[in-house]
Amino acid sequence: MQENGVNVVAICSETQAEADEARSEWECQMPIIGDQQNEYAHWMIKEGYLPKLAIIHDTGKKDPKRLGNPEWYPTGCVQPGVLFVRPSAKETLYSWSVVPSPDNYNGAIGRPDVPALWETIKDKVKAK
Repeated sequence: MQENGVNVVAICSETQAEADEARSEWECQMPIIGDQQNEYAHWMIKEGYLPKLAIIHDTGKKDPKRLGNPEWYPTGCVQPGVLFVRPSAKETLYSWSVVPSPDNYNGAIGRPDVPALWETIKDKVKAK
């Protein structure tokens, strides 16, 4: 997609060291930004790119290493979202975020089909 002027970046609620470790383990080509303060998430919500992007502060889980532990996620854990924008035209090509509920098994189902989404985005990028 870079040849079409599109950069793909992942952002997570982990520290940068943890994001770098995940990128290495997953052999991921795109950069992963660790944003433990959730500044990007708050910006995307405020600017209307992902207005329903959920940030979970307390899940009630007993795992002291993850969710529910303010030392691990001091400002909450951002739930999955996808955003494709064309910055040069200030155009949103696609946006999606999960709002955890019992209907989607707390965000575990109903996510975009990645290959189909990728084809849609490629078509939109080529159309301009």
